[in-house]
Amino acid sequence: IVDEADIYDIEGRSGLFEALNGGYLDQAIVLSTDERTAVPDVPGTAFYRFDNIAGAGELPTTKVERLLPAQTEAA
Repeated sequence: IVDEADIYDIEGRSGLFEALNGGYLDQAIVLSTDERTAVPDVPGTAFYRFDNIAGAGELPTTKVERLLPAQTEAA
């Protein structure tokens, strides 16, 4: 599990993901703050977005959304 991957710049994150993808891991969980919703199409990976949707004074509530790669259309 890698937490706070957002402290890396784009080059550092790319290196981290290349190392994780090239390693012999059964599973890796990477936590990062990011506003982007476009995700790469990498076999064997899943991307999720967690949003706090509770209003002021309400119980903490988190919405979880699986992000899917954009589908390319055939020309």
